[in-house]
Amino acid sequence: RLTTTMNALINQYVDVAAELKRRNLAELSSILAQQLDTVGKQLKDAESQLQGFKVQTITKPSEGTVISPGTEQTTGTVITRYFQQKIQAEDLKRDREALQAVMARAKAGDLAIDAYQTIPSVRNAPDLQGALKELSQAEADLRTMRYRYTDSYKPVQDLQEKIKEIRDQSIPAYTNALIAALNQQESTIRGLVNQSSKDLEQMPARSIYEQRYQREVASIAAIYNDLQKRYESARLAE
Repeated sequence: RLTTTMNALINQYVDVAAELKRRNLAELSSILAQQLDTVGKQLKDAESQLQGFKVQTITKPSEGTVISPGTEQTTGTVITRYFQQKIQAEDLKRDREALQAVMARAKAGDLAIDAYQTIPSVRNAPDLQGALKELSQAEADLRTMRYRYTDSYKPVQDLQEKIKEIRDQSIPAYTNALIAALNQQESTIRGLVNQSSKDLEQMPARSIYEQRYQREVASIAAIYNDLQKRYESARLAE
């Protein structure tokens, strides 16, 4: 009889563990689906901005237009480098301001985790990326545990503390570090741009904006594809 009881308890434990794992994967898929929807909307907006810009400027000359035969300068490398640095500085500024906006909301008690997914520089910040993934996993685990346990259960309380620590300490600290790094990079690049801007300041800025729109579309598309793969993997694992 003791053996029968033990086997029953073991089987029950295995069943519960399997059910918790299934619910955990389902919750993770739900979180990724929400992030995928947010980034998908950002991608559509970026594509619309690029298309709208092209329509508005289609009849206007660009920096590649030859005004009169034989007068095209042989300074393509210098000009290309200037524009690349200008675009990079604007990209850094946009990401820095986006992160600062996220932190401003966080101070008001509204830490928008989904907003991080649309900021390209976050992909190159492994500490911040790791904290965001850890938070998503921890929140999925908490939702799963709450199907079977109340908030008075010690593991649930421990997980709540972990989530609070990631939200209130880890993510803000890594975000502020990234903001400082972006600010330094932006300052350095703008110094390089200023050295050559006087000779090029008469050039139209249309190509700068178009390339910026193109880079934004490419960056968000890469983020969207990465989330799509993670979402499909989570769905398959269910």
